[in-house]
Amino acid sequence: MRAVWVEGLPPDTDEIEVARHFARCGILAQDSEGNDRVKVYSDGALIHFFREESVALSITLLDEVDLRGHRLRVMEAEFKEKPERQSKRARTDMGHLTSRLTDWSEDQGNPCMVILKGMFSLSELEEDKCLRDHIQEDIRLECTRFGVVIKVVIFDLEPNGIAAVIFRDQNAVEACIKVMNGRWFGGRKISATKDDLRHYKRADTSKGKFALIKEEEGGRLSAIGDYLARSETRGSQ
Repeated sequence: MRAVWVEGLPPDTDEIEVARHFARCGILAQDSEGNDRVKVYSDGALIHFFREESVALSITLLDEVDLRGHRLRVMEAEFKEKPERQSKRARTDMGHLTSRLTDWSEDQGNPCMVILKGMFSLSELEEDKCLRDHIQEDIRLECTRFGVVIKVVIFDLEPNGIAAVIFRDQNAVEACIKVMNGRWFGGRKISATKDDLRHYKRADTSKGKFALIKEEEGGRLSAIGDYLARSETRGSQ
């Protein structure tokens, strides 16, 4: 599924604000008229993405993050299966979609985040079930001196001890890297670099399953025809 359901939005929000907030996680799907497939309801909003990876990324980055003082809950949307219908728009302008993907990759694919490596070992997490939360809080407290910390994510399935710190602005990213890169933490030398979270794994404790965020550049256009067919089918319902 390529959509997320969001609750806890500001009561006066609209499709434009929601689309802008979630566009950092990937290309938004569009309907047959070229409009972003974002719909705000009384109890939440439904956001459709072009790629499945954007669903996992939006949950990682934006779940339990504030939007104008309101704490969001982001989850994968679930739909009942309906029969597929042949689309009249199975063919499209490949150049246009390629341009959109390239533009997003260059302009929006690098949120204000820092990747920290060497923060823990898997054996340490296994021995101390509370360590994950302690590390997360220690990182948050340490990094607040660089700027506003939106979220800290612990990738507790990665043997290199990876954590991500998401800041509000790029200046905080630069300050964090300057201070944290090469520091020692728990007897290990850590590295701090810019990254996009897309090749790290963590246990999704809220759903009891693994959340895998992975970039798949070599086939990202192969599903364009299938996407357009389903986009028009659902948009016409």
